[in-house]
Amino acid sequence: MKQVKRKNKLISLSVIMILLFSILCYSLSVKGENLSFDFENQTYGWDSLYGGSQSEFMTEDTGNTYLKLNFVEGGERKYFDISAVSHLYIGNSKRIQINYDVMYPEFTETRDGEMHIKNRIGPGSAETTMVARVAQVNGYFQVQGGEGQGFQRIKGMNGQYFQMETGHWYTVKMIVDLDKHTQYTYIFDRDTENLIAIHQEISTINDTVTPNMVSFSSSTSICLDNVRIFEPSCEGGRIYGAPYLKRGNKETYYYLANNSDGSATEWTQGTTKWSIENSKTGVSIDENSGRVTTYSSVEPGYLIIKAERTINDTVYESKFAVNITD
Repeated sequence: MKQVKRKNKLISLSVIMILLFSILCYSLSVKGENLSFDFENQTYGWDSLYGGSQSEFMTEDTGNTYLKLNFVEGGERKYFDISAVSHLYIGNSKRIQINYDVMYPEFTETRDGEMHIKNRIGPGSAETTMVARVAQVNGYFQVQGGEGQGFQRIKGMNGQYFQMETGHWYTVKMIVDLDKHTQYTYIFDRDTENLIAIHQEISTINDTVTPNMVSFSSSTSICLDNVRIFEPSCEGGRIYGAPYLKRGNKETYYYLANNSDGSATEWTQGTTKWSIENSKTGVSIDENSGRVTTYSSVEPGYLIIKAERTINDTVYESKFAVNITD
């Protein structure tokens, strides 16, 4: 009975907000509803909050259809803010994950092409509280953290800041832990599905509100595909990293959790322990960080690294072959 009253109260509050602010901010009666938009049927049902945006469907040579959001010169705002979730309420959820493919036709030197996870109670910025955020500046992905951390560039797998290419598709996967107030961001190459950039842990921008909206904004154009919002689960794990390693070099490997559909996500708890199954002279691995170090004395050949993660009474284990070359 309490749950029914709570749900009715949430629905009533949402209706009031729609009447007052003309925005989409509805409540769900279920926990962890999955929402997916692949745009193949050329519909998406998002709501443009301002008059400075337009959208159009584009088709690639492969036949894939995606959504292109365009800035309109002379619009009310010099960016658009389109809600990607017209019925998102995650008050009972501890974690939320946003997956989306993104391609930028051009880059700007100002912060642009953003994805927001936020709480909005009105149309103005003063009535919006940001929880998590991914943006790009001059071709670099950035995430925003709280507690004075500000915006931080996302680094590639080589430890250097990763710079995108115009016209190339990337897959962004952001996981927000609302209980721990942390966010994790992984960037994949959409075509190869390789993990190419990572920002594993940063505090959320605000830890006092529950998100009720996911949106995209830009002052130029942004292309989107395969947008998915869901509550992640852990069904297994997979090691990501370079399959080849020249002797004398170093490489860090990552062990990410997988959902039931194989989509990478972040572990809910526990720590990963790394080891080498077939030990070789001249090579070592840090059991905590997954960083493999090789020396010039190591013989070329395959190396099997192993990752183990214990969560409650369940042990997740994966192995990965690395070819050490001259």
